[in-house]
Amino acid sequence: MSQSKMASFTVGFVLGAAVGTTLALLMAPAQGRETRQRFRSRGLQVATQSREVARKGVSWSKEAAAQGRSQLASALEGVKAKLRPETVSEEPPTDEAGTTTRQMEAGSN
Repeated sequence: MSQSKMASFTVGFVLGAAVGTTLALLMAPAQGRETRQRFRSRGLQVATQSREVARKGVSWSKEAAAQGRSQLASALEGVKAKLRPETVSEEPPTDEAGTTTRQMEAGSN
């Protein structure tokens, strides 16, 4: 599941739980004191669940950021390796037949 889908699902779940609880409490026949106690209790439960979801989200985000940094470092090393000048050889480069670059240039003139 992608990051945005997971975040949307989590937010929807928490909001749905809060709305459902509120509607259930408002529709249930109970005295004022009892209804307020239910609201308070359920509010604390939702707050606890929200903190847990936020904690997991932060943890997941940190893991994703660390993985991204690692992948970026690997890619950067690959680019650096390609950009580094090759070691200078004492011998001039040759083709498959063993002809040096200088011999090829001399022959084409």
